Amino acid sequence: MPISAVRKAPLARIYPNHEILEAQGHPTFLTFPLTSEPFFFTFRAMGVGMGNSRAIWKHEVDQADKIARDLIDASRIKLGWRILLLPNFIVDYIRFKKSLMLTRKNFLFTKRFAFNAAKQIYGGENRAEQVRFIEIKTTQLLDKERKGYYTEKIRRKQLQEIEQLIDHYLRLLRSNKNNYAEMIRVTYQSRKEYLSFLNVLQKVEQEVIQAAITTMKKGSKQERLNWFGKVEEAFKKARMEEAEKIFLDVS
Repeated sequence: MPISAVRKAPLARIYPNHEILEAQGHPTFLTFPLTSEPFFFTFRAMGVGMGNSRAIWKHEVDQADKIARDLIDASRIKLGWRILLLPNFIVDYIRFKKSLMLTRKNFLFTKRFAFNAAKQIYGGENRAEQVRFIEIKTTQLLDKERKGYYTEKIRRKQLQEIEQLIDHYLRLLRSNKNNYAEMIRVTYQSRKEYLSFLNVLQKVEQEVIQAAITTMKKGSKQERLNWFGKVEEAFKKARMEEAEKIFLDVS
């Protein structure tokens, strides 16, 4: 598949202020066109008939959406007198919706690679080949990057995160359950074991964040620290709350 399917520079939880970047005309996410060849949705595994795969991906999208909404804060869109100036209100609303979409897609960047690879592996494909495919694609994205958003250090750390996520998704796919909470309970058996996995995942995510803080060329270091700190805390809070609910009645 030609890399021309990718129309904008990549992002994977690595932008401190994507709204400002967008306002300045900087691209801040990968485009997934619906009418041409989509970059992440042409993997052969998307055709594999696995009922629980829908539940897994729905969970990831829903979680990313909730966290993105919490971070962006819809209260920034003031009503009051602005509703009298309808064009101004519409501009604020469109800006909010665009930020929400960008942030959600950014949070799912590594997860898309890992999830599609896991489905292909589950369907019988060779893991080494799938990982190599991801390495090639991320290298191609890096080669096209000219604005300082994406660096080799970030890419290398992302590959480690993707490996962890592939293992996780494969375990869930092999659980033979269609409900996400049941998948987690069957796969990890206890809240302690699940939190142990989440701690490992958080550590590799932190390495991606540190790579972004030290190598990105956009925004100030303080801006990056503030944004990434909020992202990290938001994911940690959401995951802890979810773990409590999943294992609420499990001894």
